[in-house]
Amino acid sequence: MSYGGGSEYKTQDVGTDPVVDLDPTVEFTVTKVTLEYPGTIKYYASGWKTFTKPTMYMLPGTYSFVFGSGAPGGTPQWVTVTAGVVTNID
Repeated sequence: MSYGGGSEYKTQDVGTDPVVDLDPTVEFTVTKVTLEYPGTIKYYASGWKTFTKPTMYMLPGTYSFVFGSGAPGGTPQWVTVTAGVVTNID
């Protein structure tokens, strides 16, 4: 599944779980991310995209963010988005 340039995949090991539902419902959880910054914010997810301020919904994962008017030419900040919490801002 893709959402906002991010992607998430679900797999099943039929060796340990041989029953395959031919009409499965797979749920993906998006996470609310809020960033307070007065300038331009870009993030990388299958290409550079503009962060819609102040809040966006994103799939959990690790994204590269660039803050500033020169985005995406600045130094990236790695942000890990996890279950409703933004962590690991380097």
